[in-house]
Amino acid sequence: MKFYKVLFYIFITIIMCKTTFSEDNIFNNDYFNSINSADNAIKTALKFTGFENYNKIDIDHLKEMTTITKFIDSTTPFLSEQMNGRRVWKISLKDIYLKPEEQIGKNNYNSRDFEIFIDSATGQFLEMRSFDANIDQFMYPEIPSKIANEQMNLFQEKYLGIPKVYPKINFLSALKAVKNNVELTKLMVVKYIIYSIREEPSINAWIIHLHGIPENSIGITHKRYVVDADNGIEIHSVNWPSPTKEYLKKIGWDKNK
Repeated sequence: MKFYKVLFYIFITIIMCKTTFSEDNIFNNDYFNSINSADNAIKTALKFTGFENYNKIDIDHLKEMTTITKFIDSTTPFLSEQMNGRRVWKISLKDIYLKPEEQIGKNNYNSRDFEIFIDSATGQFLEMRSFDANIDQFMYPEIPSKIANEQMNLFQEKYLGIPKVYPKINFLSALKAVKNNVELTKLMVVKYIIYSIREEPSINAWIIHLHGIPENSIGITHKRYVVDADNGIEIHSVNWPSPTKEYLKKIGWDKNK
């Protein structure tokens, strides 16, 4: 009888240790875990972004801006079907600065609002969006994944999946590779994905797509940066995928509105 009691206590100890690891040490290892609370959703979002480096984050207030919702996606190249419909934590951050206080100019720098979507079942980073609150996002259209796939296939680019380990560098570190003035961007869409191009080995990468940047000489107002999530080096920056004239006509888009 004593033998069975010993086995029982060993079993209970193992369960308690496992629970403690999942809840308390979730942020001390490289792999994701399911997220069952707003607290852990916020901690995960901040670990991915690094926003607490330059901002005073009021966690109690942020909890009120953190909700469970359904992720809607029809635009992520190659991955939209895999991502669409997932149950996610949506973390909404207001007035976030992307630079240290001493680098913030009086006239050419504004704080930005962000929405971060973290998979509640896996802890994976699905997307982050940042937008100018004064603009209509319809004016900066993202194209359906089918069209994006076709364009990226021409250049042998692919998104292969969503990483199951944390990036070695966070979003703010990856942002240093972006040469455009992010402060002037109307809409920024950020992904963390497994990326491949041509015959090169696949890598974990930050995708930083800027919409509504100052128009260049050929009328392009967006740019997509691919940044190695291990070292922060820019892989390339390109103007595709880009809305086609046919798609813009179909949705009734008019840049003069």
